[in-house]
Amino acid sequence: MLVSISEAARMVRRGRATLYRDIDRGRLHKAVSPNGESVLDTAELIRVYGQLFLHGTNNDAHGAPLIPKSAHPDAPGVSNFHDVPKDDSLFRIMEERIHSLERIIALEAELRKVKDQVTTEMRARLDDKDQLIKMLEEKIQHLGPGAPAEPGNDAGTEPRGFWAKYARAR
Repeated sequence: MLVSISEAARMVRRGRATLYRDIDRGRLHKAVSPNGESVLDTAELIRVYGQLFLHGTNNDAHGAPLIPKSAHPDAPGVSNFHDVPKDDSLFRIMEERIHSLERIIALEAELRKVKDQVTTEMRARLDDKDQLIKMLEEKIQHLGPGAPAEPGNDAGTEPRGFWAKYARAR
């Protein structure tokens, strides 16, 4: 059975702030009614707080609980997740969450695949770079320390540009 936050607070004999705090901490799970109101399932209240109390004429003089802690799931007034009708808004919300989670899982799998492709491509580029560096090092070793400079090398020519006049003055 779904009840409002205020009614739930009365049933568990705690303040609404306590219920909201427990919802924020994930201890209690709330649902949203078709009219947009936050509601709590009495089964959740029993799970967390143990027993529910009815404020009104059904309580005895000692404040006997409406629903005891060890209530059987099929007892009247106790909601069981499996007996929620398919047209219930809670069922639709949970179904939408499941579809959203399935979509997230599919997107994460696609992201992993793209990441693996990029990683493979980057490794191939690094291997090509390493091969090129190795080939250039071998070429440098082959030329040796006394080898003549290759054509197009500017070594030994006079400086040009703005600073050239200061370099020649020495």
